[in-house]
Amino acid sequence: MARILWLKTGSLYPADTGGRIRSLNMLKELHRRHEITYLSLLPRESDAAARDYADFASRAVWIDYDEPPAHGYGMLGAVATSLLTSRLPYVIWKYRSRLMAEEMARLHRETPFDLIICDYLFPSWSFLQAPFEKRPPAVLFQHNVEAMIWKRRAEVATGPMKAFSWWQWRRLFTYECAAPHRFDGVIAVSPDDVRIMEDDYGLTNVLGDVPTGVDIDYFAPLVGDSRTKPFIAFLGSMDWAANCDGVHAFVQEVWPEIRRKHPGLIFRIIGRNPPKGIWDLVQSGQGIEVTGTVADVRPCLQGAKAAVVPLRIGGGTRLKIFECLAAGIPVVSTEIGAEGLPVENEKHILLARDIPVLGAPLSRLLSDDALAGRIAEQGRALVCQHYSWAAATSVFENLMGRWLH
Repeated sequence: MARILWLKTGSLYPADTGGRIRSLNMLKELHRRHEITYLSLLPRESDAAARDYADFASRAVWIDYDEPPAHGYGMLGAVATSLLTSRLPYVIWKYRSRLMAEEMARLHRETPFDLIICDYLFPSWSFLQAPFEKRPPAVLFQHNVEAMIWKRRAEVATGPMKAFSWWQWRRLFTYECAAPHRFDGVIAVSPDDVRIMEDDYGLTNVLGDVPTGVDIDYFAPLVGDSRTKPFIAFLGSMDWAANCDGVHAFVQEVWPEIRRKHPGLIFRIIGRNPPKGIWDLVQSGQGIEVTGTVADVRPCLQGAKAAVVPLRIGGGTRLKIFECLAAGIPVVSTEIGAEGLPVENEKHILLARDIPVLGAPLSRLLSDDALAGRIAEQGRALVCQHYSWAAATSVFENLMGRWLH
């Protein structure tokens, strides 16, 4: 059994984002065999449920902090401050914490750790500032190549957001090239990310990649209600810009033609915290539903004819695709949407190069029940056989085997 310090920039509850789901399920598996101390920033206004840790750690240490606003003039002020006072990218600058740095050093002096795991790039600044007398081995767990997300965002953005996105991409690329070198190892979530880190960033300490996992029992297929109007679904956090961008582009460029070919079909957008622009789609008269935040997404997915993943911005891997496959729902995605996942086109999923040509495979699926059934069956078989969270965590442990005992 090893003593592990896990660094994070927030709670794992509610587990309503891909990153939280991955971290939570892997920590639950690790907690069976190792002693986990979870050290994280936590916004001061967080409720008691956000502080829960009993099922994934032996103890948790929370550093209260004032989270910058996510929208409006408050966010603009924070962004301007970061640009004028620091060379750090904003997504690193807003999570920097001297208190967190000092606390991790204090905890290590109190009871030394065998390994520190920095979950995402965001806590890395605090880790690199920690005044360790003798630092233990440390691994950076990279769920994404962060700079690539901002580069793709810059390529499709307009107006001031385009300039800001390019600026953040350049800062993130510089930081992401430098900071990971100072860890003993880096773990990615796909072979594609490993290649980028080694070839584009020049990292020589990449240990490998961890496959995406899914709770195959939780997402067991559910029989649809024949009285429900036929619908396709999008599943994903709606407070993430890449998801909003993809949904809007799909509605503008693909959905009208799909609905013309399939009258009465509904497009259901499932995910937490939709902004006003997403809610406004409900009033468009185009057969669009928005669920908003729900405690359990499974009833919203039940009976879906297909799940659509119209992404043109992103990085890492999309856990939501595996969740839909586990639920027995055939998936149609852009290549970027399924990037990094071990899925085969025309076997486990249907792929399109980009959003404008997503309509053709989606229409094929909706028009051919045999094709939809075959894709759904083979997709679920793939995740059931190879991609449980236990299997993913076993790979994670093996990559760090030299430090775990």
